[in-house]
Amino acid sequence: MKTFNKLTLGVLTSTFFMGALMGISSESRAQTSANAYSEPDSDIVMVYDSDYIRALNRAKNLARMAAEEANGGLDDYRAASYMHGPAIEVPFVDNGQSWTFAFYGTEPASDVPAYKSIVTVGKNGEMVRMEYNEAI
Repeated sequence: MKTFNKLTLGVLTSTFFMGALMGISSESRAQTSANAYSEPDSDIVMVYDSDYIRALNRAKNLARMAAEEANGGLDDYRAASYMHGPAIEVPFVDNGQSWTFAFYGTEPASDVPAYKSIVTVGKNGEMVRMEYNEAI
């Protein structure tokens, strides 16, 4: 199943409504299920299998922990607050066999981004690769 995150949601919304205005059929809508995830206050329902959400959340946590380790641990670094929330709200790219997360981090007791990290995590959780990690 092809999945999309918040970064593509605006494009999908625009495309959907333009198609509706032009009379294009929407027969290819995703089927919803008991495990569907619906973004609050959104006109589009994104459908994710519960196993996908669980694996994505595990990968998000592995990405966050890799950045914490690379930046001196929790004594020196805090990942952005969204890296502690629902995985589906974190900026990510689904690469097929892996996910890539891009996020900022701060120094403790600060809300000014001080680090940028890009981490790729295999969907099976066995591969964690720091693609980019720099102070900004």
